Amino acid sequence: MSNYTLFVQRVLTTSSLCIAAGYLASSPAQALQFNFNNITHNNAVNESTGERQLLVDVTDSFGKEDLASNNVLFKFSNVGTFASSMTQIYFDNSTVLESMGTIVDSGAGVNFAAAAGNMNLPGGNTVDFSPDFGIKS
Repeated sequence: MSNYTLFVQRVLTTSSLCIAAGYLASSPAQALQFNFNNITHNNAVNESTGERQLLVDVTDSFGKEDLASNNVLFKFSNVGTFASSMTQIYFDNSTVLESMGTIVDSGAGVNFAAAAGNMNLPGGNTVDFSPDFGIKS
């Protein structure tokens, strides 16, 4: 597994936690877009690429997406010129996301399924994080 893949895993894990806790606790309004920050700082080129190219849009039923009431959509995007991939996405907080059960893949090369077993952060758990739900490609 490349250093960049590990970087993406770490970034998505941390950001997913912040998004789930912060966005879902606020009042519903519209779609919000978040970028990611590196937490390992082990490769400046990979860090810069991930921070520029990786995004997540969080939309609730009052946003632009056609969602049922009390639903939320996490749409992860990788937009840019450098080759990169998202291979693992973790969510922490089973009470907020306990009914998460639908994974919709879209686009060429996208294939995620619910993660099973060890869902610890790669790189030695450098962030206080305990995933309750994860997906892997």
